[in-house]
Amino acid sequence: MPRPREEFKMNAELAYVRMLTAAALSQLGERTSNWRIASIAYYDSDWHTVSEEQTATLLISLKSEEPGDFQAYFLTDILLENATLQTAEQLQGHALEAVPGAALPPCPGHRHPSVPGLVDGVPNWVCMTEGAVYFAQPILPNFDPRSTLEEYARGNLQ
Repeated sequence: MPRPREEFKMNAELAYVRMLTAAALSQLGERTSNWRIASIAYYDSDWHTVSEEQTATLLISLKSEEPGDFQAYFLTDILLENATLQTAEQLQGHALEAVPGAALPPCPGHRHPSVPGLVDGVPNWVCMTEGAVYFAQPILPNFDPRSTLEEYARGNLQ
């Protein structure tokens, strides 16, 4: 049984990932509006490696009205801003596969999608050709790169 501090951290991680996933899905646009979060759960990462250096710790399962369910991962053992970018990038990848040719999320004034990128340590959708000087939109509201996930949860999720 987790101790209160560990339980708060686990709840904060789950709540943060739920909020991140919901925010990213809403920013991906109307064509993915029928995607729903089916579950977010801790994942046995002993045997699953996302890359050679990182293991997945939270599994995000998404359901769609069209055929095909999707999964993404949130890594708790790397910097929060990097984990946020990687998860947004995975969700965007699924959207681009599901809706070929669509710019999701759109980059205003361009035909290509925005891409996840850091702007002063804050995860944003940015222009893929001109960067943040042309377009930047935070993936999550009120993200402070100096705060921990638990601090973000206290300030934004309660």
